[in-house]
Amino acid sequence: ACSLSAGQFACGAIASVAMAAHTDRPEALALFFLAQAGVAILARSRWPWAEVVGLAGTVLSVAAWMDAYFRPARAADAYLLVAPVAAVYLLSLVVRGLRGAGELRRQDALLHLLDAAFVWTVLYRVLYVTDPRTLGLASVALAVVYLALGAAALKARPRDPRQARVVLGLAAVFVTLAIPVQLGLHGITLAWALEGLLLL
Repeated sequence: ACSLSAGQFACGAIASVAMAAHTDRPEALALFFLAQAGVAILARSRWPWAEVVGLAGTVLSVAAWMDAYFRPARAADAYLLVAPVAAVYLLSLVVRGLRGAGELRRQDALLHLLDAAFVWTVLYRVLYVTDPRTLGLASVALAVVYLALGAAALKARPRDPRQARVVLGLAAVFVTLAIPVQLGLHGITLAWALEGLLLL
């Protein structure tokens, strides 16, 4: 059953990439990605890697769409393709992490990383050509989101620190990214020194 599920999800991911590369309909693609996410979340009980493979397929599909159709004037379309599906996967992770009976599994940790990288990559790609001055603010906003999730995880499940470590680690990553993308080459050394003190 696991091998069958793996093959099905792999084929679905490949088909999704091919479709996104030749379909300039962001609304329809966004709904399709949400449907894929729903199937992956439901299939997780049968195959633990379903969500990781499902999100990986979406990441590659959005990359294919952006390579083919993205222009600076289409920033809203890029956000539409990313924000809903990334939020669904994150919500699934948070609910499981705060209410689940077991410890955070490797698949869930990888899904956290993939979801965060997905959001940041698209944000960077869009903002770099539309409004690069807001890249640092976007990174700080993501850091605040993951910091809040980490605090909630520590409060809800103090005996399982894995969830908190992953999301707090992502918060630290986004804080670190905010410095070079906002300041460019000026003041990075001093800013990183200050950040190291604050993180400590």
